[in-house]
Amino acid sequence: MDLVISKVEGGRATRLLFRAELGDLTAKVTGPFGRLVLPASPPGRLIMVATSVGLAPYMPILRQLESMDYPSVVLLLGARDRSEFIYGDELLDYAERHDWFELRLCLSREAAEADHEYDGYVTQQVEGLRPDKATDHYLLCGNPNMIDDVWGHLKGLGFRPKQVVREKYVYAREKKAATAEMTDEQRRLIAEKLKKYS
Repeated sequence: MDLVISKVEGGRATRLLFRAELGDLTAKVTGPFGRLVLPASPPGRLIMVATSVGLAPYMPILRQLESMDYPSVVLLLGARDRSEFIYGDELLDYAERHDWFELRLCLSREAAEADHEYDGYVTQQVEGLRPDKATDHYLLCGNPNMIDDVWGHLKGLGFRPKQVVREKYVYAREKKAATAEMTDEQRRLIAEKLKKYS
């Protein structure tokens, strides 16, 4: 199982996950419960749109696509700069090995320099792809504003909800800043709570 997480300043789990020592945390995992799955039959073009860790559900989908007959797959990944290009080497290698796959990294705060890089937001790239409601199927995952913008644009072109599967993420911010490091007492309480619910 892969866990894809990003640091969010003031995020509820950021301090816990990024400062935990080996053995501090245990978790019970259920699922998956996401809605982002491949359509029953391959569309003319599958377009996967993500921002940041919204890329996570697409990584296993890409592995699955290797054994399927999809004529065209486009991944639009939005990031502020190249430092947020998670799975970068894997995605570039994947694009190199599969001529039916196109990667577009959309940089909002850095100038595009490579062939796979584009200036601006993923929403601009969606418009540039000339969406076709007769052949295209969209999967959207990431920032709620991006999803609302892309869905609004596609809905205006006549796309139906079944053609545009959406899954939003939200940032959970703490109202009060936590202490910089976990104390032994906090570790003990976390372990106690996790044991109780496992």
